[in-house]
Amino acid sequence: MVARAIIAAAAWLITVCAAAEAQRERWPVAAEDAVARSIAQPDAPLHPMAIEMNVCGSGQSGGRGYLNSMPDYRDRRSLNVELMPSVRADLTEQLGGDPVEILLNKRIVVFGQLRQVRIEWMLGGEPMGASYTQTQLRLQTAGLLEPAIMDGNLAPADCSDANP
Repeated sequence: MVARAIIAAAAWLITVCAAAEAQRERWPVAAEDAVARSIAQPDAPLHPMAIEMNVCGSGQSGGRGYLNSMPDYRDRRSLNVELMPSVRADLTEQLGGDPVEILLNKRIVVFGQLRQVRIEWMLGGEPMGASYTQTQLRLQTAGLLEPAIMDGNLAPADCSDANP
């Protein structure tokens, strides 16, 4: 009888702890915390999560758009969200303009999987023998990005910590 009570209590505790962990991951993680987690686990992508991010830099290349948590996308602390051309087009339709321009200096929440990506330095299309590592999230669909709203408008980003 006592053994059953102990087993039941242990099962209840495991269930409560698992529910608390699941609930914690439902809330957006700050971009800087997500980047730190990804850097600490460089050989495997993190499980998909919601991430709140200040868009302090943006850019484009080959039809793709990029939203970055730091003004310099090469900054090791930067989370770089890649918008494939189809996702970028969907966001352009939803936002009424190119997300690379509209979301710059705004706050967003994105959902996806972070990974560490090694980027080769290139000169004239040739590798230079040097590289750096980026934390990337490839946005899978436009529905996985939500602009933060404040007083009925897109919420401004706080990029004060992004400029050392």
